[in-house]
Amino acid sequence: PERLVAGVDARNGQVAVHGWQETTAVPALELIARLEGLGFGRVICTDIATDGTLAGPNLDQLRDVARSTRMEVTASGGIGSVADIQAVAALAGLGVTGVIVGKAFYDGRISPEELAACLPGSQTS
Repeated sequence: PERLVAGVDARNGQVAVHGWQETTAVPALELIARLEGLGFGRVICTDIATDGTLAGPNLDQLRDVARSTRMEVTASGGIGSVADIQAVAALAGLGVTGVIVGKAFYDGRISPEELAACLPGSQTS
C-alpha cells in the first residue's frame, strides 16, 4: 500500500483493545509516539467514550494528540452535526486534518450534500 494509517482507540486517555472491552495501562499518547517513531504519518484517534453518541467530539483529547505528534491526525467519535465537523476543522493548524463521520451520516443527521460542503474548496464551505 502507498499509505498505511494507524488507528488508536482510547478511553480516558488509555488504549482500549478487544472490541473496546478492555482498557489497557498503555497511555494513548505513548502508543502514538511509538507509531510515529516507526514511521507512520497518520493516526486515526477514536475516543470510544463519544463514538456513536452524536454528542460531539472530544476536542481536548484531539488537541492533546495533535500537540504530541507530527503525524496527521484524523478525528473519530462523537460527530453529530456539521458544527462538530467545523469544530474539528478549526484544529487543522495543530495537525488534525481529517474527521470520520459515521452514525450521523447513516442516521441522516448530516446529508451527503452537507458533508460535501465541508470539503476544502467547496463552493458552499
